[in-house]
This record gives sequence, structure tokens and C-alpha cells, in this order.
Amino acid sequence: GDARGWRKKKLGDVLVEQARPIELKDDYEYSLVIVKRRYGGVVSRGKLKGKAIKVKSQFSLRAGDFLISNRQIVHCACGVVPRHFEGAIVSNEYSILRSQKELDITFFHYFAQQPYVSKSFLECSSGIVIEKMLFKLDEWLRRELWIPPPKEQLKIADCLSSIDDLITVESRKLDSLKAHMQGLLQQLFPAEGETVPRLRFPEFRGAVEWCSDSLGEIFETTSGGTPSRARKEYWNGGIPWVTTSLVDFNV
Repeated sequence: GDARGWRKKKLGDVLVEQARPIELKDDYEYSLVIVKRRYGGVVSRGKLKGKAIKVKSQFSLRAGDFLISNRQIVHCACGVVPRHFEGAIVSNEYSILRSQKELDITFFHYFAQQPYVSKSFLECSSGIVIEKMLFKLDEWLRRELWIPPPKEQLKIADCLSSIDDLITVESRKLDSLKAHMQGLLQQLFPAEGETVPRLRFPEFRGAVEWCSDSLGEIFETTSGGTPSRARKEYWNGGIPWVTTSLVDFNV
């Protein structure tokens, strides 16, 4: 069928499995990668010399490969291999797929994150215990999904990539602010055994040292109990009841 240019295609028509086996050399250093769950992307596992790699059945990756962890795909462990991992290796517990010319791999990276595609990973896996389920790639590649024309794929990929880039920038800003906050916490309060903080606002520099009081002198404590649920008249009134699980300790 055709729905305004979108066509139903078998995944095996737009993605082809790749096998690039390599022979490990004892003294050659290899870059190993893994795929994180929940579409977390392809990340480094570190570098090892060939003689230190126990599983000798290893395969080479190329930038733009779509990598699937056969044992973790039920948790959506799949992603596109970025440029800086060109030549990295993975064991035979991974499936390596390459897009055909009618499929943009960046588009497919986002396409694969749809709930019904996530569901297909589980449906095409066999096993009783979820942590030991094994992906049946051939069965998955026979699945039919609606794919838009190449130009629309590129437009979708460009739109979502720009948002991803913005999220990355904002995440870095947030991390920087958190680090700044931690630095201020260490400087605006006295360290253990000290009576003044390392950093004071200009109007307080040279002022008296911080005084020392016990917490009992600062706080007034009261105690109570949870109203009995056996007394219906205590409940459904106008006074909100708060438990510690509802308290935000980050305020």
C-alpha cells in the first residue's frame, strides 16, 4: 500500500546484516564498545590488547552501523555506531546491520524508539527469564513497518537531531550549574573544625566568627502520630497530610 508516500516494507529490505570477522592479534590494542539499554547509545568498553580479550570471535564496526545487543534488545539496547568508533569491535553476541540506500540510518535511530518497535524486539525474542532471552534477528527482519520516502526521512532526522543537540547543550549547562552549586556549598559553610567559611559575602568579611550552638538550641521539636484509619471522621477533611516520602529534600 501507499499512504502519501509512506510504504510498508520488510525491515530486511532496508537493513542488511553485516559480518566483518577479524583475527585478533595478541599485541594489537582494540577498542571495545557496548550498547546501553533504553536507547542509551553506543559507548566505550575500553581498550584491550588482543591477548586479553577472552572471546576470540570478534567483529569490526563501521560508522553508521546499526548495532543490536542480542541479549539486551528486550531492554532496547540498540543504536547507531558514531564516527569515533569506526574500527571498534564487538563479540558475536551483537548483530550488526547496515542500512540500504532507501533508508537513512539517523532516521531509523529515532524510528526504532517508537513503542511498537520496542514491542517488536520483545516479540522476536525467545526465553523464559527476561535477562536470558535471545533475539531472533531473522524473524525481526521479516517484520513489515511503514517507512516514508528518503526526503521525508532526512527532514524527520534533521528535526529530531536538532532537538537532541539542544538537549545535550542544556544537559551540559545543568551539569555545570550542579558542579557550581557543590563548589559554593563547600565554600559558603565552614569545613569541619573551622569557625568561618572560606568564602564570605563582602558585607560580612571581617565580621565575627560563626557561633556554635547545639541543634537542640536551634530547633523546637514536637511529636505526633498517624491518625487512626479506623476513625473515618479523621479523614477526607480539609487538612493535608504529608509523609516523608512526599518531602523534596533538594529544596
